Amino acid sequence: MTEQCFYVPGEQNIIDTARADGTSTVFGHTLAQVQERYPGAVLMDFDAAYAEIEAGMRARYMAPPEPITEDRYEYWLNVLPPCGWNDGAFFVSEALEGRWHQHFARVGDRYYTAVREAALGSTAAFLRECQAMAAKEVTA
Repeated sequence: MTEQCFYVPGEQNIIDTARADGTSTVFGHTLAQVQERYPGAVLMDFDAAYAEIEAGMRARYMAPPEPITEDRYEYWLNVLPPCGWNDGAFFVSEALEGRWHQHFARVGDRYYTAVREAALGSTAAFLRECQAMAAKEVTA
């Protein structure tokens, strides 16, 4: 049996997990009771709800890197401990939401930022993305 949860489709958070009898783990509420407080709530597979939340975050945060100033890059390099350092690229240690962190990169004399998932290899991937963008800027 897969784990079930209470979730309002399109929202950013799961309300609660469900017990085997279909009641909420924290308060023992039925779906109808959960819906009184959270209209639109459904009882669904936890993995499906999590995938929907992740897809929403990806849609909200994924955008091309944007050029920034050296001063902004240096500020974020020094305001919190940088994570995932990779040849001038890093992400801020404090998450915006879930696994989504602000990433920064230096490519030559150009600087970039974007929000990306923080994962193994995420700074290397972000650096490659920025290097490709910088190469296009040079040839344009």
